[in-house]
Amino acid sequence: MMSWPSSPRFGLEYIYPEAPFASLFDDGSLLVSHRSVEETARSIAQFSVADAEAYRRFSDMAIRIFPMLAGALFAPPVPMGAMISMMSQSAEGNELLLMSLKSGLEIISEWFGHEKVRMHFVKLMTENLQCPDEKGTGIGALAMVGAAHITGLAFTKRRFRQPFERARAVYRAPPAERSRSARM
Repeated sequence: MMSWPSSPRFGLEYIYPEAPFASLFDDGSLLVSHRSVEETARSIAQFSVADAEAYRRFSDMAIRIFPMLAGALFAPPVPMGAMISMMSQSAEGNELLLMSLKSGLEIISEWFGHEKVRMHFVKLMTENLQCPDEKGTGIGALAMVGAAHITGLAFTKRRFRQPFERARAVYRAPPAERSRSARM
């Protein structure tokens, strides 16, 4: 498991929840992204079996390319011509190039059909301050899914303790009570 550096000396600690991201809908239904691809796919399957299968393929790609994307976050950008030349050498590279030119919403809409599944992943992108319909953000959808499974989407322990505990309580509530519990 990849993790971000903590510094207990300065009071910085991270927690890595097994279910780092969830979407609670007005009807009380809940879609949960887990550290486990299979558990996430099972959560998606309650809305769409086809989307659960698509998620397995999407997350496989995201997990494979996440190390490359994470490395690019902390390095000067590669010249565009060199990047295109290198990536165009393979089918997967060409697919990534196309994804990087599209919006995250376009990518999510191409991969997933159910409205709630789409909303869940658009929400995940916007939590990273990405505008989902802006061209060039398509690779962000892959990056966030890869991060969810590889790093676990860490939260700082002190800052997020109460909201995390509250989210855990809503997650464990019966479906009929979830919507009401989330508003309290």
